[in-house]
Amino acid sequence: MRKIIGTIATAVVLLAGLPSTAQASVAPIAPVRVVMSGPVVHVRMTMTSSTPTTARGGHGVEITSQLRNGMVATGEAWSDYSTIPVSIDMPSMLAPIGDWRMEAEDYGDGRVTPILVRVLRASRLSIGPLATGSGVAVGMVALTHYDPMAGRYVAAPGSPVRVERLSAGRWVLAATWTTDMRGVATGSVRLPAGPQTIRYVRPDGARDAAASSGPLSIKVG
Repeated sequence: MRKIIGTIATAVVLLAGLPSTAQASVAPIAPVRVVMSGPVVHVRMTMTSSTPTTARGGHGVEITSQLRNGMVATGEAWSDYSTIPVSIDMPSMLAPIGDWRMEAEDYGDGRVTPILVRVLRASRLSIGPLATGSGVAVGMVALTHYDPMAGRYVAAPGSPVRVERLSAGRWVLAATWTTDMRGVATGSVRLPAGPQTIRYVRPDGARDAAASSGPLSIKVG
């Protein structure tokens, strides 16, 4: 067992009577998606192990993570059963944004299983003025995302913002705008005349999480 460096993962023991799931090696329940919205990134996943570690049949795993200085031991977890809940809390300044490579080593048989954690920065939309004319709406929206180095939300330039309208109970794409260097997107969208319901959506990206403005009711001339 190696010395754990960094934030320790807490181990949660399952309640008696829960069924165990044996697999050929340690395996996470995929996918592992994490949204970074504050100074600490919380990674929660459940793994299964086929080989007991202790004489009483307990199971344990060690988690290593790809950080700036290479693969570093960042936590371990134990369970009385082959299903092992894993909880890792990592300072956001240290966690990679995007794909974060981890590995789980089964203490019982030494097998190592790769894990891919997708870390996305939380996004926020701020709605600006919205004007309507003959068959058209003109609007503005500001987009920010969480910056772990600054410790706050900052402008998100070059990001897509979808303008969607509600049609027959379904959201359909009406236009796509792109934010400028200030994180502001402006544009116009053609819409049928009469009452309309629209929303702004920042879709999931490679590094940023999705966000939605919620429904907006307008009347188009």
